[in-house]
Amino acid sequence: DRHTYLDVGCNTGFFCSALANRGFFSHGVDVTRGSIDVARLLSTYVRRDKTRYEVAEGYEYLRATQGQRFDVTSAFSVHQWVMLQRSVADALVSMEWLFAKTGKVCFFETGYSSEAHLQAMKDSGIDRAWVLAEMRRSGDFAEIEVLDATEHGLMRDLFVGITARA
Repeated sequence: DRHTYLDVGCNTGFFCSALANRGFFSHGVDVTRGSIDVARLLSTYVRRDKTRYEVAEGYEYLRATQGQRFDVTSAFSVHQWVMLQRSVADALVSMEWLFAKTGKVCFFETGYSSEAHLQAMKDSGIDRAWVLAEMRRSGDFAEIEVLDATEHGLMRDLFVGITARA
């Protein structure tokens, strides 16, 4: 049985390819058609993997596929755009859908309301504590690890939710 991986906001498929090379069936979703076109070309002619890519807005994809599960899921820099383009409430619902899809491990990263380019969200109080609270509230995670951005040389904190089934 092959493990499965979903990357919501996959861009050109870097993580999908990396996990496909480790034996996962990978599925990438991105709202930008050009990114998906590049991902498909790379997958077919360079990476030579069997990753499936589709053009879809993250919120809509997660809503439409609620019954589908993946062993590993990820969403990097997706939910802050749901907040900006829709609402914080819609971002919370789509986070719940993502977490519910997760069979074993979820990698999650989002912008905080203190970031200059996210000033439209400045009154929402979205920070590390907020994300942790939402993952605890809406995810089925036995453990949540936080990789501190500064300590690990990352752009933002990375949250790793590990289910009891992992």
